[in-house]
Amino acid sequence: MKKEFETKVSVATIVPQDDKILFVKELRDEKFVYNLPAGWLEPEEHIVSGATREVKEETGLEVKLDFLVGVYEYFFSETKQHVIRFCFVGQIVGGKLNSTKDEDVIEASFYSRQEIKDISDHFRNPIISECLKDYWAGKKYPLDIVNSLNQYLVLR
Repeated sequence: MKKEFETKVSVATIVPQDDKILFVKELRDEKFVYNLPAGWLEPEEHIVSGATREVKEETGLEVKLDFLVGVYEYFFSETKQHVIRFCFVGQIVGGKLNSTKDEDVIEASFYSRQEIKDISDHFRNPIISECLKDYWAGKKYPLDIVNSLNQYLVLR
């Protein structure tokens, strides 16, 4: 018998500033966890637009994406979700930190590489470590590598 599962598309953005990276702190199952600004792609939303929307919703900051770091897949056996994550890098172009609309986010803060290592045992999922590893290794792909075949999926 075939087990049912769900495939979901996730977008995340690494936002560097002064040798630090933006993380959001969330409360999940009565534990604090750390995540890059990230979330699910919404119906009829372009992947690039979804990434900038999630940063704004979770941190209050507006970003302009520079490049794609990578595409990652992970199967969460506990929820039976097969997640495909697109991880980008973006620069701050406006907004105000912690003016969030997301009720799951407790705070957004910038962390140094050592501080990230210190909180890594509390990452929300293992995809985060892979995104950061590739970012620190200098992996970069142009944004136009993400092609939409639907003309109505416009970049916002």
